[in-house]
Amino acid sequence: MWDKILAFSLENDRMKIDKIIMQKIDYNLTAVVTPDATYNVSGNGYEPRGQIRKGGYVIDTSNEKPFLQAAQLSTILSDASLEYNPTTKRTEVVGDLFEGALLAFASRAGINSGEFQKKHPVLDSGSFPLLGVKRARIIKNGRLNIALFIGDGPVLLDQAKWIFSEAGVTSITDEIRKKLKDQSHALASRDTLVLGFATRNSSKNVLTDRIFGDLIFNGFFVLIQTVTEIEVAEVEPQSEMGAVKEMGWFQKILEILGRRFGRRE
Repeated sequence: MWDKILAFSLENDRMKIDKIIMQKIDYNLTAVVTPDATYNVSGNGYEPRGQIRKGGYVIDTSNEKPFLQAAQLSTILSDASLEYNPTTKRTEVVGDLFEGALLAFASRAGINSGEFQKKHPVLDSGSFPLLGVKRARIIKNGRLNIALFIGDGPVLLDQAKWIFSEAGVTSITDEIRKKLKDQSHALASRDTLVLGFATRNSSKNVLTDRIFGDLIFNGFFVLIQTVTEIEVAEVEPQSEMGAVKEMGWFQKILEILGRRFGRRE
């Protein structure tokens, strides 16, 4: 999935578009961090085959309950699909590349995404950007629904009352909360995206910000980001603003300018 990016400069308080760039961000989920352990995930691109290591050793994950739940959640949080391209001889993502990375991880962990999604149908989906939530779902799980959240780890930790570990669901202490936040900050870098994931039981069928609280914190997804950029066009100075408006980018530029000069929504 390619995004259009404008490279622009400001001259005498007027905007000057320098060029148009096509940008693509590929993701590869390389680790899952639970309150108990770190699991390293190997695999190329979006290929469904790979290995799971814990402490440097390839392991059987069938008894790793927190890890298995992370893999199961990743299938629910993805609307993408993986398809093998016989021409390129590679597995490619149909849909969002971030969601494709979640799906590839689930496959490497041995989860049949289609079967799991059929058993746990999604009742509602969305996101809460202002709350730091990148993806949110409510799924059917027997008599009680489950709300799933993936997003900013420290934000999710602040909303968590419990953690899910090998010991089961237990209360989260301030010491554990701080330890997990420090771990999240240590893992993050320019090329690494670290996202927390959490759940909670819910009697609701619809997502609202009111259910974003009293969470069970499950851990972190660690994804490597690879950015590819291609310059595709230059814009004539006299037609800059017209081109921007026609292409539907004017609001985006206003947002960028707002951040540049400190404007807040």
